[in-house]
Amino acid sequence: MIVWLSGPTGAGKSSLAEVLGSRGWGVVSEFIDPDIFAGFSADPHRYCAALQASIMRSRGSQWAAMNDFRNVVFDRSVGEDFHVFCQLHSSSGLLSADAMDDLRAISEDVSANTPEPDLILYLNPGDAVLEGRVTSGHPSAITDTLASQISLYEKWILSRQDSIVRIDNSRCKMDAMTAFLECM
Repeated sequence: MIVWLSGPTGAGKSSLAEVLGSRGWGVVSEFIDPDIFAGFSADPHRYCAALQASIMRSRGSQWAAMNDFRNVVFDRSVGEDFHVFCQLHSSSGLLSADAMDDLRAISEDVSANTPEPDLILYLNPGDAVLEGRVTSGHPSAITDTLASQISLYEKWILSRQDSIVRIDNSRCKMDAMTAFLECM
């Protein structure tokens, strides 16, 4: 089974992916090169394209290593990388038209070599909870554009024809989710 964990920054995707990984699932995570991330945090205009390209390519290479897993969960998809984050950064002036063309090509290439989901779990604990979770440790290019990110996510999720489960996890503690998954 292929599951995409989708949702805005701070929604709980990585935490849920970690729980599924501990239950034997293969996890395609959001690998962020620390040097590029530090550059993006300090100078988003200069490092935005490199960061997005690195994230998308890492999903492709991680997927290629998932041969031994029957069930695989993606901690965000390449489609979200492009249709949410690249669009977000383009509208914020961090990506030029040429950079967007290059990132679109990377997105299409990686997407052609990764599977479509059997299920999308769309996590969204709501604006107030997200704002509380995305205050420290995230670059201002993310924290300052959270409302736009949420809007782009809604547009993206509505464009999908997949099986989608929307989860309001605003009051869900990870230990309750872990206990639930242990019952399965």
